[in-house]
Amino acid sequence: MASAATSGGARMRVHETSGIQVTIRGRASGRRDAPRRTGRRNGLLAGLVAVVVLAGGALVAWKSGLVGGSAEAPTQAQAAPHTGPPVEISTIDGQRYQLAAIGSGVSPGAAPTGGPSKDGEGAAYVYAEYLISNLMNKPVPLDLYAVDLFIKRDLLPERSRGLCMWHNGVPEDMCTPPAKPHVMFRLAGGAPVSGAQGGQYMPPGASYVVRVTLDVPLRRDPGAGELGLYVWKQMYMTSALAQEVPFPR
Repeated sequence: MASAATSGGARMRVHETSGIQVTIRGRASGRRDAPRRTGRRNGLLAGLVAVVVLAGGALVAWKSGLVGGSAEAPTQAQAAPHTGPPVEISTIDGQRYQLAAIGSGVSPGAAPTGGPSKDGEGAAYVYAEYLISNLMNKPVPLDLYAVDLFIKRDLLPERSRGLCMWHNGVPEDMCTPPAKPHVMFRLAGGAPVSGAQGGQYMPPGASYVVRVTLDVPLRRDPGAGELGLYVWKQMYMTSALAQEVPFPR
């Protein structure tokens, strides 16, 4: 859409393209410098095209980064993290991923171990991180719920244990509470891209670091062997048992 306005003998044209407004001010009419004016107009139009192309690319990149509720594309990490042994999973329609656990910790800004809680016990919002990679030469859905964080049930306050689910193949004293995953960093390939019905897709060869943070606090920070990452969704399982994604030793 374009509109024009005149002020002080100068003519101003306003162009709106993809939500970006660019204003071009022309010279007043009645001057005998048509060749010079034409060259300047061509230069301005070329600049306009460059601005629109760059802005359009930035808009696409911004939209492609809507992962885990964030409005920014995941940043590129400087170096690959140390991981445990990688695990390959696939769906029945042939989409293949590689998973590798990185480690765990207490979420920044959450109550540290030993902090006060309603029942007088310590409280810690714990997270675990893993690496997910697209092994295909085509985009695949970015499934942030392919892996779940399981913890020892007795680490949960009594009031929260009813929210913790156990699955076949996981130790009987471990369960998975409600959690929120989101992409932390991009290690390789492009940023996530939008797909059908608003879903996010991983470009070919893309690798992301995903953080899973528990929604419920634990009584204390878990020690070694008291938490683990498991794949249990039926669409990825080759047997009835959940598969562990082991942390590095």
